[in-house]
Amino acid sequence: WSHSASEASRGLGLWAGLTSAYIMYSRELEGERDLQESRKLKAAKKLRRKQALFLKEEPQLAVHVSFVGAPSQAVFIGNGGLQNGLSREVMVRLLGRKLQELCMPVGKDYAFANFEATSNAAAAVELLNGACVQELCRKFEILDLLGQPLARGPPLHLYVCYVEIFPGGESAMNDAAASEVPPAGLFIVPEFISDAEETCFLDFFGISSQVSIDHKCGAACTAMTSGVTCSGKEACSTGDPEDTSSKTENPFPEDIPLHHHTSSDTETRPPQSALKHRRVMHYGYEFLYASSNVDPDSPLPGGLPSVCIPMLRRAVDSKLVSQIPDQLTVNEYPPGAGIPPHVDTHSAFADGIMSLSLGSSVVMEFRHPDGRRVPVFLQRRSLLVMTGESRYLWTHGIATRKTDVVKPGMPGFPSPPAVRATSTALSSAGTRAATVLPRGTRVSLTFRKVQRSPCSCCYPLQCDSQDFMAAKIRNT
Repeated sequence: WSHSASEASRGLGLWAGLTSAYIMYSRELEGERDLQESRKLKAAKKLRRKQALFLKEEPQLAVHVSFVGAPSQAVFIGNGGLQNGLSREVMVRLLGRKLQELCMPVGKDYAFANFEATSNAAAAVELLNGACVQELCRKFEILDLLGQPLARGPPLHLYVCYVEIFPGGESAMNDAAASEVPPAGLFIVPEFISDAEETCFLDFFGISSQVSIDHKCGAACTAMTSGVTCSGKEACSTGDPEDTSSKTENPFPEDIPLHHHTSSDTETRPPQSALKHRRVMHYGYEFLYASSNVDPDSPLPGGLPSVCIPMLRRAVDSKLVSQIPDQLTVNEYPPGAGIPPHVDTHSAFADGIMSLSLGSSVVMEFRHPDGRRVPVFLQRRSLLVMTGESRYLWTHGIATRKTDVVKPGMPGFPSPPAVRATSTALSSAGTRAATVLPRGTRVSLTFRKVQRSPCSCCYPLQCDSQDFMAAKIRNT
């Protein structure tokens, strides 16, 4: 009898344990369902906000866009735009192989996608709506154009819904400024130096260790113009598949000199400056940031490095400039660094200023006094030459950001060869499509010719020499 009672007691204990485990599992399952329902409600709320914002800010385009609840082949993707720092290559991977068309207008935080079938669009909505981009990229091993995980910035969530009809290509939506003609007198020579020469320059200036890995950025640009997308698995390739808008940084912060002449041995080491956002070195003459000028009576020992002479002679022989420069400023820009818009002092330097880009590519913006702005793409190993109007009248600067929106047709952007993409429709549009290119560490070599007489350019209102002379005449 006691044995039967003991067995009964153990049976009751086991039953109680199973009952308790079932109750706990039920509660966890109910909690998970509540969490998923809460996330769906939150995503629906954020999506309505994105829809309302789109209708408010894009009244002309909104006439052709109808948000619908029933599945269709076209979808709207809130937070899926170039302005959010997402490249076209990453979005193509997330949307999958059944994608036919992808529209990512420049300067917008949304995108439109068109699929082969309604079921493919439904799979994309199910997978992407309310999902975190960084988590999806980690899950499907999607890398950016530098081959790095997409983990920059705070979590970015996508909000996706159906639209009745795909609104069309990007050409009708993009700002016409992206195809503006470059300033008069501006020349960009792609691949002016070879890979070997670039390595030689970086080794000579002692900064190759920081820059060598960023050669991927130049390769990424070439891959993009060839239609090659980033590495990793595709999110919707099987066909079953907190709202954070990008924060706008101050695009042109003020550079503040911190110190000069880091070494007293000026015979072996050139004068250096550590600015707030970049590191610089000077050869020939030291550039004085307090006055934006040089002292022509105080040349630096040694002149320009001998490693630069063959490249400078090629520039003169090609008639890009008329004389060999005698002043060099070496700037090292870490990813995200920039320089305020400026015009090099007229009285300090002669016409014809050259800038050689090493290590990484970047977008430089030129601004005209009448308000026009022209973005110019400076590819790694390219030579920028500013003469005439582009040198004396237009300001030039680099915005402080870690990515640049680039598009074939932008001045300086290489002409794309045959494009290879995930579908015929994307291939035909790829040569005209904008995308986001991450910045790497970039080194610029700026060559100038020191001027020893007053400037007599054709732009007296911008000229410090002619303004000073006019003021002197007025005072007398």
